[in-house]
Amino acid sequence: MFFDGASNFKGVRIGAVLIFETSQHYHISAKIRFPYTNNMAEYEACILGLRVAVDMNIKEILVISDSDLLVHQVLGEWTTKNVKILPYLHCVKELCKQFTEIDFKHVSRIPNKFADAFATLSSMIQHPKKNYIDPIKVEIHDQQAYCFHVDEELDGQPWYYDTKKLLETREYPENATNKQNWTLRRMANHFFLDGEILYRRTSDLGLLRCVDTAEATRLLEEVHAGTCGPHINGFTLAKKTLRVGYYWITMERDNIRHVQKCHQCEVHGDFIRVPLNELHVEASTYKAVTKKVVADFVRNNIVCRFGIPESIIIANAANINSDLMRETCEKFWIAHRNSTAYQPQMNRAVKAANKNIKKILRKITDSHRQWHEKLPYALLGYRTMARTSTGATPYMLVYGSEAVIPAEVEIPSLRIIQDVGLEDIKWIHSRHEQLMLIEKKRMDAVSHGQLYQNRMSKALNKRVRPRKFESRQLVLKRILPHHDEAKGKFAPNCQGPYVVHRVLLGRALILAEIDGKVSTKPINSDSIKKYYI
Repeated sequence: MFFDGASNFKGVRIGAVLIFETSQHYHISAKIRFPYTNNMAEYEACILGLRVAVDMNIKEILVISDSDLLVHQVLGEWTTKNVKILPYLHCVKELCKQFTEIDFKHVSRIPNKFADAFATLSSMIQHPKKNYIDPIKVEIHDQQAYCFHVDEELDGQPWYYDTKKLLETREYPENATNKQNWTLRRMANHFFLDGEILYRRTSDLGLLRCVDTAEATRLLEEVHAGTCGPHINGFTLAKKTLRVGYYWITMERDNIRHVQKCHQCEVHGDFIRVPLNELHVEASTYKAVTKKVVADFVRNNIVCRFGIPESIIIANAANINSDLMRETCEKFWIAHRNSTAYQPQMNRAVKAANKNIKKILRKITDSHRQWHEKLPYALLGYRTMARTSTGATPYMLVYGSEAVIPAEVEIPSLRIIQDVGLEDIKWIHSRHEQLMLIEKKRMDAVSHGQLYQNRMSKALNKRVRPRKFESRQLVLKRILPHHDEAKGKFAPNCQGPYVVHRVLLGRALILAEIDGKVSTKPINSDSIKKYYI
């Protein structure tokens, strides 16, 4: 039991809080309308709480107060000389005799905040003349108000109750019209009942488990921002929920609402730029990216995991163009190539993947020091998202099957239920069949990617102004921020003129100075413009 009492300019207030072992709280407060002191108010609050405990037939109680004087006087450690306090002390000791076990403990004001709050509330309210006021109910919300994103069922039944009842008993709802019965009967053709679980048939004859409001809310929270939640947009979240095997009738609207009200997505939101080429993402954390780290990463995370690639295209940094990297490529017969200087377009897919992973990490980490701990979860969330450029998830293209996300274990989807009933031999046989069909899935992803690239190219080329450079043509080179020539706001934007020495494939150029000195590094034509004389 916590209790508190004190006086202010509006009067004296007392309050007590009884906390049971079941964590249930029972609050009592009162206002005093007779002459008082602060110590008298403390005793009044203690007696108020003890009398309520006696009425509730409580036999064992621990009394906690922030009044050092009251606790020591009741325990007999301090003597009581104030004649106004003596009657209160005798009353408390008489009440203590009605308990089989009672103890008093002194604490600071902070743990006693409940009793103090109710006592303050009692003193601030303008009480009517009657002696009793209806109790005030205090609710506890474990989630923010915007988290209640799925519409509650008004009648207490799930949204599929009528459909399930029709499939079970062939009975229609009461007071339903003929048109409503016909509509319900037509909708029921798209559902399948297996025991107590209702499934929604898909156009490709698949089955999706129907979930109620509570399960849908849990799924949204777990898939969007759970253990491996990548904080994806509403449409993608709805597609991912369908792909893992769940369905409810308002899922698209609920997914969009949930993402719109997600605080992390609003704070870290940005424009989405989908890469033109999709690659399976591999990432690791290191204290320093040395030459040996790069070589070990290629050998362990690429060669030993996915096989020997035909070629590796990397940037021009010194740590990834070392002798160890060249030895690794020669050992496994891998073509080692570098991207174009200044604007490494061949690495744009990797940069886009890094950008997307960084966005996910920003939303799931509270501190920049723990990002390396969250990296595996961000990668799993990224790999289980269907990419627009391929129409499939990176996980599917590598392993031939979709990954099992944590939400499917908590609320078993259809494939989880089926896999649990399979024997080990049958499961291995099914896995071999998936691996045999993986090439067809990869070819479909390649075809989908080519069509997507054509659509993107057609849309972007509408704004393209073609520029063609020829040998021995005079050009200017753009000054980049890291160049020595970039010396402030009044510095020129370009330098030159230069002479085009040779035109390479991929819009790259080899330039030469006016005196004939040829540059050793190619430059992208995006940084070049024609020089008129």
